[in-house]
Amino acid sequence: MNQPHTAVVTGAARGIGRAVVEALAHDPDGPPQLIAALDADFTQECRHTRVGDTRVVEYRADVADADRVAEIFDQLAATHPPVLKIAHAAGVLHEAALADTDLDGFARVMDVNVRGTFVVLRQAARTLGGRRPLSAPGEAGSIAVVSSNAAAVPRVGMAAYAASKAAAAALSANAALELAPLGIRCNTIAPGSTDTPMQQRMWSGDPEKARARVVGGTPDRFRLGIPLGRIAEPQDIAEVVLFSLSRRARHMTMQDIVVDGGASLRSC
Repeated sequence: MNQPHTAVVTGAARGIGRAVVEALAHDPDGPPQLIAALDADFTQECRHTRVGDTRVVEYRADVADADRVAEIFDQLAATHPPVLKIAHAAGVLHEAALADTDLDGFARVMDVNVRGTFVVLRQAARTLGGRRPLSAPGEAGSIAVVSSNAAAVPRVGMAAYAASKAAAAALSANAALELAPLGIRCNTIAPGSTDTPMQQRMWSGDPEKARARVVGGTPDRFRLGIPLGRIAEPQDIAEVVLFSLSRRARHMTMQDIVVDGGASLRSC
C-alpha cells in the first residue's frame, strides 16, 4: 500500500493509540501522507502537528459521537488522500467488583468501548466500502481494533470492561466478514497488561512492586502471571497493529491476535 493515503487512529492522545501514531509515522514501508489522530482528551478542536516527517492532525473527538466521527471522515475525504488504514485504540476501564459496579460506570464503559467501536467500524465500512477496491484483494484498506485478552479470560473486578472488550472483538469479526468481499481486511489485536496510564491507574503503592505483582500474578484474584517475565510497552502492541495494517498482512483478516507475553496460556 505505497500509494498516498491517510491513516486514522483513535485513542491517540496516549498509551497504545499514541504508540500506533508513532509507529505509522515511522513505517519502514512508507508512512501515510497524513495521520488523523482522534481523542476526547485533546485540548483543541483541531491541531496540526508532526511526528517525525509525517503530518498529523489531532481532532478532539469522542468515538461514541457518531456525528463528530462522520464529520471528521467527511473532512478527510474532501481535502486529503483516501483513508486506507484505521486503528481503533480508544477505550476506557471501569474496575469494580460486580456487586459494586454502578450503572453509570457500566454505561460509560459500554458507551466508549462498544458504541465507540460500532461507530468507528460503521464509519470505516461506509468510507472504505463506499469505494471500489483500489488495488488487489486484501489491499483496498485495513482496520485494526485494539481489544484485550480480558475479552476471553475472566478477570476479578473487571466484568464491565471484559464484557465490553468481548463485544468489541465480536464487532470486529463481523466487520471483517462483511468487508472481505470488497478486499478490506479487519483484525483484532488483544493486548494483555501494558505499561500505559490506564494500567498504572490500577496500581497502588510503589510502581516497581506493582509491576512485579503483574508479572508474577495474583493467585487470590485467579490471575496468572506473564511467562515472558515483563509487562508490554505500548510500542510492543503498536508494532503488531502496524503489521496487521500493512501489505505484509494482506492475506490476514478476521483474526484475534493476542499479545500478552503468554499470560492467557492460549486460553484466548
